[in-house]
Amino acid sequence: MCLLLAVSFLETTSARLLLVVGLLFGQDLLSLGNSAVFDGTGISIAWLRGLFGAAGPTLVPAIETSYLTIFRTPEPQTSYAVFFVVLALLIRILKDSGDVSAGKLLAALCVGNAFLFVTYVPPSYALLLLQFTVAALLLINGRIRTGGAMCAITLVLSALMAISLLSQSEFIGTLVVESRLPIITPSVVLGVAGIVTWMVLFIKRPSSDPLSWFSLALMALPVVLCNQQILTGKMISTRQWEFYTNYPALVLGVALLIKFHGSGLADLRTAPAHSLTRWALLFCSVATLIVAQNRSYRMWEPPNLQSLAMARALAAADARLPEDATLVLDVPGLAPLLSVRRHGARNSLLDYTDVFLDRIPLLDTTDFKLTEHGKDLFVYWRLSGLSPDQARRLLENESSIRNGIYLAFLFSTSDFQSPDSDNRSVRDKEIEQLIPDIIALYSAYLEQPLTRSSNRAFVRLTERSARAIHQAIRGYQFIPLGFGEAGGVVEWAYSQDWNPNVIPPTESDIVVGGRLYHVGEVIVDLDFPKLTGWGTFKKDQSIELTPDGLVISGKQGAGLLKEFNSADLGLSPGDLIQFEVAVADTRPSDLLSIHGQIAADPKLIDNGKESPAWHGLGQATANGGVVEAIARLVGASFVVYLYSESETAMKVKYLRIRRLVPS
Repeated sequence: MCLLLAVSFLETTSARLLLVVGLLFGQDLLSLGNSAVFDGTGISIAWLRGLFGAAGPTLVPAIETSYLTIFRTPEPQTSYAVFFVVLALLIRILKDSGDVSAGKLLAALCVGNAFLFVTYVPPSYALLLLQFTVAALLLINGRIRTGGAMCAITLVLSALMAISLLSQSEFIGTLVVESRLPIITPSVVLGVAGIVTWMVLFIKRPSSDPLSWFSLALMALPVVLCNQQILTGKMISTRQWEFYTNYPALVLGVALLIKFHGSGLADLRTAPAHSLTRWALLFCSVATLIVAQNRSYRMWEPPNLQSLAMARALAAADARLPEDATLVLDVPGLAPLLSVRRHGARNSLLDYTDVFLDRIPLLDTTDFKLTEHGKDLFVYWRLSGLSPDQARRLLENESSIRNGIYLAFLFSTSDFQSPDSDNRSVRDKEIEQLIPDIIALYSAYLEQPLTRSSNRAFVRLTERSARAIHQAIRGYQFIPLGFGEAGGVVEWAYSQDWNPNVIPPTESDIVVGGRLYHVGEVIVDLDFPKLTGWGTFKKDQSIELTPDGLVISGKQGAGLLKEFNSADLGLSPGDLIQFEVAVADTRPSDLLSIHGQIAADPKLIDNGKESPAWHGLGQATANGGVVEAIARLVGASFVVYLYSESETAMKVKYLRIRRLVPS
């Protein structure tokens, strides 16, 4: 759609492509706030904020991002599709002087305006201002019929938008901030520079071309949108304009200024040297964006891998998940990402998205009251083993930095998050006074007795092992349901249930296939050289029984094998067993492996993963060690092989097989 806009008034390929890049990525390249582009070591939004001293955080609001804006879904992608089409139509209306063709364009504009009600609000209201500007320019230039029709369309659009606003007055009220202080952002600075440039060029060579005046309106738009509160006393967060509106308008305004204002600029645009300049700017912009996207990818890779591992853990545990389970994330801020991984499923106990779908009232409209969001926060804290003192410190820290996640479930984000109100209506003092009351409510909640699961089924998602999670959060039983892995990140899904008598797992407890097992009794204990019933499977090998152990030497692959009857050991198909072999006096290049075959069509499990029938269950290397491996029985017997993978003598001290008992 932005290419359609570029084609509407530009002829050369380089100019069109440069404008497209500017429209799509202007916010990233010009705002100084994208940490993927500006690393903070030189010119950045923090540098600009620092120029104003103590007033900096208020005059230069927080507009930082760490990703290329156009890749955020579904906005601004959805709104930009309509935004650029309507802008292209406005330019065509200003260029075309014929009433017949103008009528078709106005009809198309009406269709485009209809889609504004399903797009994001900031671009819609920016387009409303621009349509009023176009109507005025048409009337001033004597195109009364087209200008009158444009006025009628804009007035109808204004009325419909006003009705839409009134129907959402309660929601809109949580976004509006009272202030008369100015806003200074890069788009405002560039907008002022554009206005001054336009005025200088106009003084040198006055122009009545409506597109020249439209370029002035576009460059003035960021200044007006971000500073109208100086007159009205009311504003919304600057981020809404900076992220979605200001930079496309600014870039388009500059392009129109160069295209239509003055013959001197017209000469510049046709000069071969300036064509080369456009290609150079395009190349530099694209190169910068490629580097920025790579940096952004690295920034977002850890949380993305973690959320992907969570989704895979839930998929692995699907059959064992409780019905209507509520997810408890160690990192609650990952709930929206996890929802995306699960195709929109939203059943996390704490999900930051919820506070925007069901907003908490502002403190100036009602007294503080614990909402359902706050009650869920208390449940989360209790399930996480958080004491009242720990909860108090969390809230005090978030209040001091005017940002965070837990306060969002207690107060409106406009009351405690500085970016939501551009640091102008943060009620940190009131919130600090309310924190003791909140902790008192939490303490009273902790005194209430818990029944098993408190009528809810909870599933904990964490990177911690069963032993670590039991030790960290006392009084709950954590039963492994499944695990997931992504890029080296492993996440576990545990059912979490209140059980004051639970015995935490020991260091020897292990997890296989998503379940916790206690290492049980030894069912086979062979201390070499007590050797009976073993056979050899390589010729020209040496098997020597010594007081210190069994020495295997000879050709590669020399070793012993023995078949065990499952029933004789009290085992049944489906049971898990653990092998343990101790070796000694080996060199770094030596290896000893346990191999196993179970029944006619066996399956072994190595570290919880299904493996082929014949498979090395484990290896010991260097100066002695213990080989451990796990297998699941699927038949009436199994065969164990002990052999050396080198021609060096290998000393085996003992073989033990233990039963694994599910917890």
